[in-house]
Amino acid sequence: MSDERLNAMSNEKSVIDVVFSDHGSVWLMIPASPRGDEWIAEHISIDAPRWGGSEGIAVVIGENYVADIVEGVCDAGLSVDMR
Repeated sequence: MSDERLNAMSNEKSVIDVVFSDHGSVWLMIPASPRGDEWIAEHISIDAPRWGGSEGIAVVIGENYVADIVEGVCDAGLSVDMR
């Protein structure tokens, strides 16, 4: 997905649904709205590595999977924030 398309999709809505936070070789995917939380629950395995306590607020994602996951989130009509 191009940066221009991602930025356009991210800026279309004022509410951010999912935050992607870059930490080098891994990224954190953090739900920022109920819609983001629902998308993650429906599309990301419960067995995926989590960060942030026993409930695992953030999903840990390898950098090679980020682009496809971001595209899936955006295709579902959700907005993202890349940090």
